[in-house]
Amino acid sequence: MNRDSRGTANGATGGRPRKAARLSRIPATECAPCLPLALARAFDAAGGQADSAITQYELFLATPYYNRLLETDPLGLALAHERLGELYEARGDADLEPRVAQARQRLARLGVHEGKR
Repeated sequence: MNRDSRGTANGATGGRPRKAARLSRIPATECAPCLPLALARAFDAAGGQADSAITQYELFLATPYYNRLLETDPLGLALAHERLGELYEARGDADLEPRVAQARQRLARLGVHEGKR
């Protein structure tokens, strides 16, 4: 995770997640989902803040924005879903275990194997 959708998370901030979070506070009218995505990545990079990262990734996914398909979704959407899956799996939430097993079965049917993309 070297960059957020605007290049601030680790690019302009030298890998300092707290600084990235401060710099990411942009007006919601400019890019509503950009702030939650940048904060999620900053919390994630800081380590030990998985719950905050999960909250922000979920907010990113739920935030409506008229220009999502061009500005944030081409890369951000896939990365958010992937990282959310990893964070939920690491948390070991028993309620999610059946869903994780189903997702793995679907991936296996598609020919995707762990460790290979």
